[in-house]
Amino acid sequence: MLDLFRNRESSMRSLLVVLLSLIALSMVITLIPGFGSPSINPEDDQVLAVVGDHKVMARDIRGRIDELVRGQRLPPQLVSAYVPQLVDAEIEERAQALMSEMLGNQVSDDELARVIQGSLPSLFEGGAVDKARYREAVASMGKSVSQFEEDLRKNQLGLMIRNMAEESAIVSPADVEAEYRRRNVKLKVDYVAFSAEKLKSTIVPEESDLRALYNNGKEAYPIPEKRSFTAAILDETQMAAGIEVPEAELKAEYNRSRRDFETPERVRARHILVMTQGKPDSEKPALLKKAQDLLKQVKGGADFAELAKKNSDDTTSAVKGGDLDWFGRGRMVPQFESAVFSLKPGQVSDIVTTDYGYHIIRVEDKELAGVRPFEEVKNQLIINLRKARSMDLVQKTLTDARNEAVKNPGQIEAIAAKYKMQIAKADKLTPSGTLPELSQSADLVSAAFGTAQGGVTQIVQPVAGKHAFAVVTGIEKARVATFEEARDRIRDTFQQVKAQEVAERKAKEAAAQLLTPGADWKTIAKNMGAELKSSAEFSPDGSIDGLGGASMLGELLNKPVGASAGPISIVGQWAVVRIAERNEPDPAKLAAERATIQMNLKQKTSQARYGLIRDSILNTLIEKGKVKKNKRAIERLLASYTT
Repeated sequence: MLDLFRNRESSMRSLLVVLLSLIALSMVITLIPGFGSPSINPEDDQVLAVVGDHKVMARDIRGRIDELVRGQRLPPQLVSAYVPQLVDAEIEERAQALMSEMLGNQVSDDELARVIQGSLPSLFEGGAVDKARYREAVASMGKSVSQFEEDLRKNQLGLMIRNMAEESAIVSPADVEAEYRRRNVKLKVDYVAFSAEKLKSTIVPEESDLRALYNNGKEAYPIPEKRSFTAAILDETQMAAGIEVPEAELKAEYNRSRRDFETPERVRARHILVMTQGKPDSEKPALLKKAQDLLKQVKGGADFAELAKKNSDDTTSAVKGGDLDWFGRGRMVPQFESAVFSLKPGQVSDIVTTDYGYHIIRVEDKELAGVRPFEEVKNQLIINLRKARSMDLVQKTLTDARNEAVKNPGQIEAIAAKYKMQIAKADKLTPSGTLPELSQSADLVSAAFGTAQGGVTQIVQPVAGKHAFAVVTGIEKARVATFEEARDRIRDTFQQVKAQEVAERKAKEAAAQLLTPGADWKTIAKNMGAELKSSAEFSPDGSIDGLGGASMLGELLNKPVGASAGPISIVGQWAVVRIAERNEPDPAKLAAERATIQMNLKQKTSQARYGLIRDSILNTLIEKGKVKKNKRAIERLLASYTT
């Protein structure tokens, strides 16, 4: 049995490991210390769920939504539909990470470092990472370093579960052949469709209909909680700009850090390369003769750049007349470096031999090693010293200002002016609302919604370089909208529902006639106030003009010409469809696509298995009390995004 778990002789055994682990989870949970049941306070609206020891917070979800909307990856009008998916996804990811740990997986510090380097490669160009730049890069994502690294660990642990699913996926030759036929068949269809959207305008509800709909489900028309607050915002850059640094201190800092301003010796040179690399020894005498002839022309006064363009085998520099730009020691091979740094500006070398071939080098300019002068680096010194001094000043200013606000919350504007902080006012803001003064305000808004009226929030850093706290000045509790407040939404809901019902009814009536053998589709469609339409050629993975995704036709795609089905619900329409034309793919072309199809099928199979494993993990952890959802908090979050 141990060999089965250790060797994983086949991909199916990998899946067996996971499934057996899930089945035995009750034993694991009971026997392993530290995996006790999490607790959750249903009255805490900021905690959406607890997974193991981790809390899924409302502010994290709001921050993610702000990020998606700001990056134009999520249209604002779709936010309310996306929130449930985002909440579920975060809980599932945390559950997978917890299960992965229970199965003995872990992410070492070295592995985490490699993941960070892969996520932020620009910070590692010189080998070692600049910690200050790292913190700034993470802050620009709206996260702390610890939160960023925790998220990466979570993702890696979840990836280990996904990898198990991928290892278990098996694709047979018959699967590949069937998929090739399915992908490459070309179809045309005839259809009669009834659009709910087009029928919507024909639905004229009675006042009694609207009131009945409202009274039967008032909770469907919520007005989210709203809060008013006054925020004091401190800008690190502005504070640093106000710090005076005396000339004497700048010079003292310059003398202390002279090594930071050292400049190495460097040259700017051109070269002509006659390449010998990869060529037989028998050709080298002729190549050397060519280099010698070129050197003779250079020393005879010929234009070096023109000779390089026409003759150099270093194609990258040849187009620039052989120009290698500025470079220091350690950049070139030893023979080349020794020659070029021994020349003076304007001098031309003899033939220099390297592993690449024969070089002719001319030095264009040269700079000796030295130290950048004080005046040249003065501005950078000012920035550095201001930044260093502002860190302590920022913390002291924020602490002092907040302490005063706690004592006198009504004087927040005067306090902000005293400490040169910016004032921003929010009037009846919902949890999804934003402050124009901050590009990211989710943390501040979340803090305001977690503070009592008249109270002062904790200090938060909603965006890199800016810190804030707020005094909550007003609270409007969440409530159900009155009938008049919700009238437009009620009317729209009623029309949508009734239009769908009418479209479905008409489609059923049409199907009863159209699906009769020998039916005249064109005449029947006309009699029902519809139109018979014919599609352009499409593939099963494509779309059908006027209908939408072809996949919605399901098994009809595999049927012969003349086969029909309906009514089928397709993107707000109800349609009756028949296969008008079917062109099968050429079997001879399968070989060229086999590898790609096999890879795609393997990915699809592994995703399906991963879905099963993921669901099993979540259900098992919920059953064992390791995942607990705060239904009230989730509903309140969803309500805050309902307009």
